[in-house]
Amino acid sequence: MSLPRKIVYEAIDGERKHQDLLWENTLYADGISKGIGDYLAFMESCLRKAIDDHRRNHGGRQALHGVREVAALAVACLEMFGAPERQSIRLAHKHVRVVEDGIKKVTIRKGHRPYYIGPATFMVDELLPLKIIHVRITEVLRTTLAGLGEESLYRDGFISRGHVLRELQGYYPDLTLDDPITAVRFELEGPRT
Repeated sequence: MSLPRKIVYEAIDGERKHQDLLWENTLYADGISKGIGDYLAFMESCLRKAIDDHRRNHGGRQALHGVREVAALAVACLEMFGAPERQSIRLAHKHVRVVEDGIKKVTIRKGHRPYYIGPATFMVDELLPLKIIHVRITEVLRTTLAGLGEESLYRDGFISRGHVLRELQGYYPDLTLDDPITAVRFELEGPRT
């Protein structure tokens, strides 16, 4: 049995309305909204209850009530503190092996891009089925190629700024040393598919 997503979202929204009524007198009683850690603790408590219900009832539907509560708590947390979008970065097929082997740890893109420190996904859409590599962005530098430090270039396997420029001109033919770029340092994280 599979429900349409619209029906699932309506159930979560109904739970959110219920939670708002409950929290009106408890969660914000001191006039101070709770933090992300509080929401995570609430979700953990509901999830533990759902797991216990699942075990006691041998997979019974009772556990789904807890899943709905956790989903609505997650929505409430994102409403309160922001809902960051998943960062997706296209990766050329020729770089897959060196990324997966942990050799390539930086990617440079033309322009100042809105990447941020946190989880990201490399998408290799030249391959079918789609190849996905999960990474964690550890540093974002918005500068120019001329502004990149020599040490950083060498550490990332380039022998000179000219070498970087020639490599990047394969993707951005009109790129110059003075054009804005975004350098993204990353580390592998999670499963590779």
